[in-house]
Amino acid sequence: MLLYRWVQVCRLARLQLLPAMAVLAVLTACSGEAPPASEAAARPVRIYQVVPVAREMERRFIGRVAEGNLVDLGFEIEGTLLSLPFGEGSGVTAGATVAQLDPRNSELALARARAEHGGAQKALVRLEALLAQGMASQAQYDDAHTRAELSRVQLDSAKKRLQDATLQAPFDGQIVRHWVEPHTPITRLQPVLQLRSTHSVEIEIDVPEHYVARWDLTSPPAAWVVFDHQPGVRHALQWREYAARAHPETQTFAMTLALTELPNSTLLPGMTATVVVADSSEQRDPVFPIPIEALQADAQDQPYVWVVQGQPKQVMRRAVEVTVAEPGWANVVAGLAAGEQVIAAGGAWLYEGMPVRIPAGD
Repeated sequence: MLLYRWVQVCRLARLQLLPAMAVLAVLTACSGEAPPASEAAARPVRIYQVVPVAREMERRFIGRVAEGNLVDLGFEIEGTLLSLPFGEGSGVTAGATVAQLDPRNSELALARARAEHGGAQKALVRLEALLAQGMASQAQYDDAHTRAELSRVQLDSAKKRLQDATLQAPFDGQIVRHWVEPHTPITRLQPVLQLRSTHSVEIEIDVPEHYVARWDLTSPPAAWVVFDHQPGVRHALQWREYAARAHPETQTFAMTLALTELPNSTLLPGMTATVVVADSSEQRDPVFPIPIEALQADAQDQPYVWVVQGQPKQVMRRAVEVTVAEPGWANVVAGLAAGEQVIAAGGAWLYEGMPVRIPAGD
């Protein structure tokens, strides 16, 4: 009986203690205080040591997508335009049929040339047999041989004329415009349509003379382009050519740059863009590139990083200013110093003053 009462008392004490423990846990969580370092196990982390990188002054110019390689395509023969398989703005591949003439006249000419060539070949064979029997002269045989050769040339010409009734794209490109409509009689080499190459995209800019005077045009500075529909993405450019004389009215030099890789978007002639040129003639304070995974953001979307400090090592939150860098990286322009160590990944699981350890070999 005594043992039974002791068990009942212990159960009652536990039931009374549970609410108090729950309240204490809630108060501890709401206080926002981290557990003492002595009680928390040091978390293994991957770090990145900050290294400064010289930052050049960047110049920005308004650019526009150039017309690029534009060609007017036409037929090498006259005829009536039968069809234009692709509409304006359509993309085509090299070898695709982009225009077709009515082939009936060419097909008739080919049939006539084949018949004439066949007859000339048969006449040549008969005269060759007669010449062997001494029943035909060499002159007769030579005339037959000449007629057979001429008929072969006419046959080849008729074949080519039929092939020329089909206009094919000489390269991958885009149909810019049609100059004529189907069922229109056209003459030889009359422009039928305009094709723009899509193998490369060029950007044109106008650069003031004082910048051109400072740049070494034999080794032009690095350049990128930013399009309005992708404001945070830079595409590398390659310098193609520049005008040797300034524009008489604006006193600027026209320069052409080409995209090193084509973006996955539609770029048409006349579209505007921003061209960024690294001006090595002037230097600015260095930047500190860090992996994009090391960058965190608070409730107000302000960026910060976790910096490893002290001994034993702890993490401290540090607000930073960043600019866009190449994919996968961010450039810190304020808030870090050379040689500091930042948490390279997993910052969402850290808190101020949390003890950490760096695994061997990291």
